[in-house]
Amino acid sequence: MPDLDIRTLALATGMILVVISLNLAYFRYTSDSMHGVGSWALATFAGAVGLWMLSLRGLWPDWLTVIVANMLLGLFAAKIYQGLRRFLGRPPRIWVTIVLVVGLGLAQVLFTYVHPSVNARIIIISLYFCGISLGCARLLARATFDQAPHNRLLLISFGALALVHATRVVYTLTATSEPTSFMTAGPFHALVILIDSALHCLVSIGLVFMCVRRMEVAMRRANAELRQLGGLLPICASCKRIRDDRGYWHQVEQYIQTHSEAEFTHGICPECMRRLYPDAADSILGPEITRDFARPEASPQP
Repeated sequence: MPDLDIRTLALATGMILVVISLNLAYFRYTSDSMHGVGSWALATFAGAVGLWMLSLRGLWPDWLTVIVANMLLGLFAAKIYQGLRRFLGRPPRIWVTIVLVVGLGLAQVLFTYVHPSVNARIIIISLYFCGISLGCARLLARATFDQAPHNRLLLISFGALALVHATRVVYTLTATSEPTSFMTAGPFHALVILIDSALHCLVSIGLVFMCVRRMEVAMRRANAELRQLGGLLPICASCKRIRDDRGYWHQVEQYIQTHSEAEFTHGICPECMRRLYPDAADSILGPEITRDFARPEASPQP
């Protein structure tokens, strides 16, 4: 079996992330109520650009293919986490993303120019992705079904990502030699990129699936509420209030507005106008309308 080429894998994975980014962007465009999807689309695009820059390492300057590339990959992971927080209805904490990405960039500068070390850069980026993956898994584990319906696929994917990067850290720490370039780091690191790309594809699929499931749940609940207006409604024979399923009584207008999109505007019918305001009924309604709505004379009792 031929060795896996890191440069080719990075380029191919970047192309896959672009396709995923376009799909997420389209989903965001067609579903304005889904918070966080825009962050996921931006994250995957940043990851694609970062991998393309990484594939040009040795051909372009290190500040671009090492520093900027790794910062974009860090932004990719951080935006996935922030998007997940927004999707679950939690504050995004933008400052966390800024601190993480800037800190990752400074660490890459340190071990690229001050104390050059490929293994140190690999360990730092792996620890970064491991921590972000565990953070995402923790968010999903604490989410309710309403927030993240059927999230088992995502939990497994994030857990597997954390395990892969933790294994990579252990392998790098126990390595007997250090490569001179990441492009020649060996088949193990190439295999990590391959597995990492497959797992991120699963993550993206899981995120889209979670959005679709949330829309389905919302539609089912809306339909269930609308169906309440089509069944038997317990209504008071005197005041005409309606009793809900919890035993509370509501005005007809309030009940219908709560369980549908209907809105009410109030007026007064001619019959009630004649009964409540007999002095003004003739002048407002006119004699012809008054005769139409006049009550029939009571027949004499035998």
